[in-house]
Amino acid sequence: MTDPMSWDDLYPFIDEVKSMARGLLSREHNAESLQTTALVLTALRRQRHVDQDWTLVTWRNRRHFFGAMYQTMQQALIDHARKRASHKYSRETLIRPEDIELLDLKQTLERKPAQIVALVEALAWLEQEKPQWVELIRHRFYG
Repeated sequence: MTDPMSWDDLYPFIDEVKSMARGLLSREHNAESLQTTALVLTALRRQRHVDQDWTLVTWRNRRHFFGAMYQTMQQALIDHARKRASHKYSRETLIRPEDIELLDLKQTLERKPAQIVALVEALAWLEQEKPQWVELIRHRFYG
């Protein structure tokens, strides 16, 4: 078994890690906002536990290092995509009550599903505050 790798041993492998990151980014849809170097640095940063000293971070061997980097970069891409999706979703859910098309809920569901999601969330909140109002609304629009 070889000696564990430390930070000092990483320099020769950085180009290979960047190549791996470029490969991951090329397969990722809408990852243009993420740069190769940023992905590599994020993965390196995630190799350390929160309160761990950087000098104590080691890998069993070269294979362990590349496997850990690949998994961490892949998880960083997933986190990046989730963050972008949550920003996009949160912008779409800012719907004023007067914008919700209530006359044809089936058509609204097909054309503007975010409006229906907003309606359901508003009804759930209103049910906690004024349950009798929700009953009236349901009779009017769902009855």
